[in-house]
Amino acid sequence: MKNKNKTTRTSTQCKDTSKYSNQQFFRKLNASIKDKCKTSGIVLTDFIQTSSGIVLHAITKNRLPCCPYCGEPSHSVHDYRYRKLQYTEILSQNSKIIITCRRMNCTNDKCSKKTFMEPLKFARPYARSVDEVASRMKKESLKQPSRLASQTLASQHIKVSSSTCLRTARSLGKENPMDIACSGYVAIDDLAYRKGHKYMCAIADHYTRRVLAMFDTRYGPEIGEWFKMHPQIKLVSRDGSWAYASIIKEALPDAEQVSDHFHLDKGLGDHMVEVIQKMICQKKNTLPYPYPSLDEARSYIMEDLYEMGEIKHRKRVRNYFAARHMQEEGIPLKDIAEKLNVKSQQVYNLFNTNIKKILSNDQMKILRQTPELARIISSGSIAPTSIEKKMDGRLCSKLICKATKGLRDRYKILRQQVRIHNKDPKNKKGTKVTAKAIRKYIMTGMTTSEKLLKLKQTQPNIDSIIQTCISFRNMVAGKEDAPDIDTWLKLAYNCNCRKLASFAEYITRDKEAIKNTYLTNYSNGIMEGTVNKIKAIKRSMFNRASVELLRAKAIYGGYYPLN
Repeated sequence: MKNKNKTTRTSTQCKDTSKYSNQQFFRKLNASIKDKCKTSGIVLTDFIQTSSGIVLHAITKNRLPCCPYCGEPSHSVHDYRYRKLQYTEILSQNSKIIITCRRMNCTNDKCSKKTFMEPLKFARPYARSVDEVASRMKKESLKQPSRLASQTLASQHIKVSSSTCLRTARSLGKENPMDIACSGYVAIDDLAYRKGHKYMCAIADHYTRRVLAMFDTRYGPEIGEWFKMHPQIKLVSRDGSWAYASIIKEALPDAEQVSDHFHLDKGLGDHMVEVIQKMICQKKNTLPYPYPSLDEARSYIMEDLYEMGEIKHRKRVRNYFAARHMQEEGIPLKDIAEKLNVKSQQVYNLFNTNIKKILSNDQMKILRQTPELARIISSGSIAPTSIEKKMDGRLCSKLICKATKGLRDRYKILRQQVRIHNKDPKNKKGTKVTAKAIRKYIMTGMTTSEKLLKLKQTQPNIDSIIQTCISFRNMVAGKEDAPDIDTWLKLAYNCNCRKLASFAEYITRDKEAIKNTYLTNYSNGIMEGTVNKIKAIKRSMFNRASVELLRAKAIYGGYYPLN
């Protein structure tokens, strides 16, 4: 049954209610951004609520805007323009602001510009969003991958695509920042961008633990130039790389260098493990596969070159090269003819004939590539397939097989002899002592291995070697009872151990940096964590991040710029 007491509302009353609700919403909206409008120098005039969010309309209230080029105030209006900017969320909704800006005439006749757009306090020229939105975009784009950044910004009611987030982050990493704050105490190390192919270099601050610079080269001149631009640096810690030592010394001659104690201990261990392995007869008595020298490879290739073609052609080619060789030695034409058992006229004709008429096309191709072919073979490649890959298509596999036939036949026999020798049970090693156990024995003198304990009976100088290694470790650690570096060098040279003496020579070349290792409290440990952080950033983007993007995220990841 219908309610008879129910009153119906007229269309006029509906309009009044709608108007009242709009006014109420406008008051609430104006109250929420009133302070922002005051500081921004704009006046809110209207708003439109749409399905996609709120659109604000505003005008500027600056009476005499100044020209950004000459600083002269102007009151002459040229025309009016609209600027549409993405704004921060209002009442949990997406929002945009359309500002009516004035285009002013510059009253200064000496100014290079005749007109200028009225500047805004909260947005840059040509920007599509206010500074606060741009700051949030940079912050999220640097903290996480672009897709996640886009989703995070969407939850904050800011519409930004993943491509825009990626472009924003990448634009910050085009160059290393020159005005970055630095305490004067830095560390340097290299890291793999693509292991085995491309390496980078990173510099971090010891106190702020912030990445200061990243370079897309390992030892390039850019690193030295960066150090020259920062003369306030007093100390640089590094690993044992002599390349970094020379770069730092050239760019900052007054700065102290500190060598990392971990790398020093590791270097000593790497030198001495092989020595102990030989002492306990743990090294295999096997032979490596032989490879020809550069001259030997060239001679084999030339022999195969002479053997290409028919008998008459082969004889002519041999005579040509033999005659040329004897002519270079200064032998007269008549004697050359006697040695080759041909007439003098034939030798004369050979000297005056172009080599292209002597050799076939295949022989000419092989002759042109003989130096490169010999270099590749001598560096450890005999198989035609591997040679073809390294030649980059300059010589086909058919010609490579022809040019290396004699060499491969000879070294096939030699390799077979090596293979038979290495398969002999007498040349195989017995019970293995791990490198970790040997390293512990070198650095502490303690072990449970019987083979290592028996060394004292067979090797009279093993005690002095072990004590020298232990004293080096104590010296680098800065212990009180440890010897100084000069005393240790005398001990190392008196041990009659070639590997220990070569390590001592390395210590002598880098003496000052190693002395600072135990005189100061600095090490390169900060760079190990920094490199792991950069690798984590790279892996979060599936190892596809460009150098610019990686640099931006590493440098600005926790210290993003607000402007």
